[in-house]
Amino acid sequence: MGSRCHYPFSVRGGVRAHLRLPSEAASQALHCQQIPVPASAEFLAIATETNFETSERGNPMKRISILALMLFVISGLPARAQQTKDKEAARGRKSVYYDTFNQKWLDPAKWLANDPRCWGTLECVREIQDGHLRLALRAFGAADSDAGDQWAESGLYFVDPNNVATITADVTVRHFDGFGCPTNLDTPWIPDTQVRMGGNFFNAGTSDPADDVLAVLILRTDIQNPTNVTVAIWIGSGRGQIAYTEGGSYTTGTLLTATFAWDKANHQFVALVKAKGDTGPGVQVVLPYSESDTALPSNPYKNLNAFVEALNCTSGKSSARVEAFFDNAIINEPVPPIQ
Repeated sequence: MGSRCHYPFSVRGGVRAHLRLPSEAASQALHCQQIPVPASAEFLAIATETNFETSERGNPMKRISILALMLFVISGLPARAQQTKDKEAARGRKSVYYDTFNQKWLDPAKWLANDPRCWGTLECVREIQDGHLRLALRAFGAADSDAGDQWAESGLYFVDPNNVATITADVTVRHFDGFGCPTNLDTPWIPDTQVRMGGNFFNAGTSDPADDVLAVLILRTDIQNPTNVTVAIWIGSGRGQIAYTEGGSYTTGTLLTATFAWDKANHQFVALVKAKGDTGPGVQVVLPYSESDTALPSNPYKNLNAFVEALNCTSGKSSARVEAFFDNAIINEPVPPIQ
């Protein structure tokens, strides 16, 4: 009788089973050597030499065929192992109904007490109001120049940003208005507001904070089109803009359900925005990138945010004001299907 080989195995849930082997280990395994197998390897019952020697002794060609078939099956495993690894990584982030903002105070177990950047503002608000997160600002440009602008933002930051790959929330850009400056023509679309979801998702590979890649879903309104909210994605870093694109728009004040997802497998960001309860396709924006995305950001953060810009102006008082509401925050839902 032939000797019995001890192939690598895994024990899961009390079940012991032989495992499918990576191709580079196949020849060693067939000679009965112990080979470490990743926990993500797939189950496959593999015959032993005892079985071959007894059941196929009278048919050497059939025995060779079976061995060839085993090698053929084994040879396709690296790709499957990578797919399994990717799926397990995705499963590591569970979809969570994160916050409904139905308490009096913001929950410190879910949100960081980071300072809002409220310079140049008379009002800067971050609060729960009537079961919604309310972010509101009124900012002013500097009065000593007719070049450039001033910006401010009020935001709410997730406690565990590296565990947030997708953000979904109900969002309403309730109100926007602003006053421009006839003597500052640098950027005619300012004053503007950007109600945003996103943050630093990865580092481009240098570990330099300047190479942290920031990506945000933007609901944008400006002085040239103050009654519409345009859906857009912006990607950039401390070194400047990487990419920007816009999609469709909604009327200011529309209750929207917005999802912003990092589709790492396809090296892109996906935004999907619909009027609340709309069963149609909504507005979808997809923006790919080419930067390396395997390293964690040096300065990780994810937030819900309201941002305004007001022009510097010597001939008048330029201002920008926004009020936005968020509700039903969910993290790590699956990436929306591309349509």
